[in-house]
Amino acid sequence: MAAWSRCQQLGSFVLMAAVCLLLVGCGGSKVTADNYKKISNDMTEAQVKDILGAPSETKEAGPSKVSVWKSGNDTVSVTFIDGKVKMKISSYDAADLLKGVMPK
Repeated sequence: MAAWSRCQQLGSFVLMAAVCLLLVGCGGSKVTADNYKKISNDMTEAQVKDILGAPSETKEAGPSKVSVWKSGNDTVSVTFIDGKVKMKISSYDAADLLKGVMPK
């Protein structure tokens, strides 16, 4: 698959940030900032599941799959392409983003 353009990457990031902010639910206790930091690009789906457990939900579109893990207000979303991590985002990222744009 061809590399994503900068615009596609930014658009995907903003979309996933919005999704993470909207998703609230319950899931496993493995959804933590520390476990989220362990996930890196090119990890397999099995490696991510070893860290976070089974996802709360998964959606597939062509060669890509987005899996979401939820625990209370904490959400981790991972995009897999051809079975490998290509992007991750979490409510922890969204909180950090909001700190930078919200007035004090």
